[in-house]
Amino acid sequence: GSYTYGYKKSDDKFYKGLSYGDFLIELFYHNIYSNKKLSNEEKNNIWSNIEYNNLSLAIVRIHDYIDLLNKNYENTELFKTINLNKKINECSTFKSNFTNDFWTIDNNLKFKANFDNLSNELINELKTSDLLLISLGGNDYQSSLPYQYINYLIHEKNYFSIEKIKKIIFDNIKDILKKIELKYIDFIQKIKLINSKLNIILVGYSPSFFPLLLKIEELTKKKNPTLFADFFKLINKLLNDSLEYISKATNTYYVQTFFFTKWKKYANIFYEN
Repeated sequence: GSYTYGYKKSDDKFYKGLSYGDFLIELFYHNIYSNKKLSNEEKNNIWSNIEYNNLSLAIVRIHDYIDLLNKNYENTELFKTINLNKKINECSTFKSNFTNDFWTIDNNLKFKANFDNLSNELINELKTSDLLLISLGGNDYQSSLPYQYINYLIHEKNYFSIEKIKKIIFDNIKDILKKIELKYIDFIQKIKLINSKLNIILVGYSPSFFPLLLKIEELTKKKNPTLFADFFKLINKLLNDSLEYISKATNTYYVQTFFFTKWKKYANIFYEN
């Protein structure tokens, strides 16, 4: 996110940002040009005909995109998110030489006109696309986690109290995921009404600040190895299991990108880059 999302027009170079989808397109590029069964001409033809647009935003949530599809501008906080992304980019040590103009706000237009423009652009993107990768749900999930109870859990010393708090946390998380699933399924159904032939891939969730979570888990395991073993791993697994369920419920594809053991081994490399 952070206003550094990339794009590629046909017969043009790939403008790579630091947003999630950009790394997947970069991987696709390497897979094309490392394919020994394809001639150089075939590789160039495939790559030159690809158009890619990353419509992500940092801290964006599912309902922000639903608002755009529904043209529901009255209670939206989308513009706050767009402006925050711009400010994040201004403060960032990474300065891109380009910005995707999809989220541009025309200060000469009224709020509703700007919102309608974004809504129409999003709908047009969906109508004219062949493939859509969606990596949503993480912000909805993280912002709703019962952090107060997690804090209680970490500081509680009584074994039976810890067990009770742990159950409350996971029951709470399951309730959160049910709400996210309803929104996510509604979102995908709306997309399919716009373009029924669109191939949709749901991308699994990779946790933010993973090295920090590993450190917290290391400290809590020392306190109680049985109760805290794989605690954060299970929290992350619940979300990815939920995304896989959503994929099956909407007849879309699901790609798991997070593998705990491998990410743990290379955490510093992944998050440094």
